[in-house]
Amino acid sequence: MRPQQITLALFLAIPLLILSEAALATDPPHDIPNGINCINCHTPHGAPGGSITAVEGNPNLCMSCHNPTGPAAAKPFADDDQALPGLRGTSHRFDSGPSGHVEPALSNSSTGIVQSGGTFTGRIEREYTITIVSGGNAGAATFDWVDSDGFSGSGVSAADEASVTLDSGLVLRFIDGNASPSFVAGDSWTLFVRTDLRLPLEFDPFERPMWQRLAELERNPDRTWNSTFGKVTCSVCHDQHSQEHQPFDSSAPPFLGEGTGEGRHFQRRDNDDNQMCKVCHSARNVQDAALGSHPIEVTIPAGDFRTPAALPLDATAEVECMTCHAPTTPVREAPRAAKATAICCAAGSEKSVPIATRSLTRRRDLTSMRRAACSGPVASTAPPSRRTRRKNAASASIATGRTAGPTMRTWPTITRGSGLSATM
Repeated sequence: MRPQQITLALFLAIPLLILSEAALATDPPHDIPNGINCINCHTPHGAPGGSITAVEGNPNLCMSCHNPTGPAAAKPFADDDQALPGLRGTSHRFDSGPSGHVEPALSNSSTGIVQSGGTFTGRIEREYTITIVSGGNAGAATFDWVDSDGFSGSGVSAADEASVTLDSGLVLRFIDGNASPSFVAGDSWTLFVRTDLRLPLEFDPFERPMWQRLAELERNPDRTWNSTFGKVTCSVCHDQHSQEHQPFDSSAPPFLGEGTGEGRHFQRRDNDDNQMCKVCHSARNVQDAALGSHPIEVTIPAGDFRTPAALPLDATAEVECMTCHAPTTPVREAPRAAKATAICCAAGSEKSVPIATRSLTRRRDLTSMRRAACSGPVASTAPPSRRTRRKNAASASIATGRTAGPTMRTWPTITRGSGLSATM
C-alpha cells in the first residue's frame, strides 16, 4: 500500500474508531433517549476533572446526577450513605481502600488535608485519631495519634507530600492547604481502617480494568505506577458506559447488544458469582469457616440449615457475598435483612450459629445466644463488644445532641497526577 493510501486509510479509520467508542456509551439509561449524551459528563476544554470530566472526582461526577433533584433522582446517593459498619451507611464506600479513609473533625479550621496510605495489617478494624500538637505547614507541624485499642504515638509531618509512617502498615501524607499555617494546633482527623483488604492488581487480566479506575494512582520516577494511596471509587466496580457484563441480580434483563440491558447495574466486570467482590476481599474468599470467614461458593447443607426465602443465591444455588451483603442499598429500599441476626436465622435453625459469632463469644452460653438471636431476648452477662460500645455511644450522642465523633468529609480530598484518577 502506498504512503498516500495508508494516510487516507488512517484518516478514514479515525472517525470510525470515535463512533465505535461513542457507541459504547449508549447503553440505557445513560443514553440519548434518556436525555444523556457525552457532554453531560465530559467537557472538551478546561475540564476540572480527570478524563475531561465536567466535575472533579469520580464520585462527585456520579452524584451530580444521582441526587434527589438531579436527572437520576430515582437512584440518589450521597457521601453520608457510605457505610461505616456497625454505625451508619447503606452503600459500599467510594473513598476508601486497604488504607481506610480519613474524616476531619467538624470543628477543624485547618485548610490542610491528611491522607492515608499503605495496607492495614491489623487483625480487626481500628480507628486512629490524629491530632495536631504544634501547628504549621507540612514539614513543620507535629502530631500525636491514639488508636481505638489505646495504643498511641507521635510524629512530624513531612514536606513535599512525603509519607510519614503511622502504624500497622499505614502511612500518612500531609498536604498543605490555601492558608498558613495549613495545620492548626488542636485540630484532629479520624482514620477508619478495616482488615483483609487489597486493591485490584495492575497486571491481572480480570482486575486491570478495575485497577485503572482507582483514585490517587501516581507515577513513579521510573514511569511505573504507585498505588500506595489508591482508593476505590464508583467506576472501579461500575462501567457507566456499558451494560454488557453480567450482574449477580438474577432478575436483570439480558444484554442483547449496544443500546440494551437497562437494569444490569453497569458492571465493570462480570459479577454473577461476585467475582469483583472477591478481588478486594480475596482474603474472605474461603469455603471453610475454620479459615476465619463465613464460607462462600458453598451450597446450604441439609439438616439444621435451610434455604433462605428472601436471600439470593447464585445461579448454582451457592452462597455468595451478595447473598447477605447489598453493596448499594438506597434508603428507600429494604436491605437484605434488618439485622445481622435476622440474616443468620434466615439460613439456620437454633443449632446453626455462625462460627465467626462463636469465636467472638467464647464465654457465652451458645444455646442462650441462639435463642436470643432467633427467638427473643435473653439476658447476658458478657461484656459488650467494642462495636457495641461504639453503637451505644453513637446512639447516646443522638439522644443528647452531642457528637460522638467526626462526621463525613466532602469527597474528594485531592486528585492529582496520573489522569487515571476518576477515569471515565
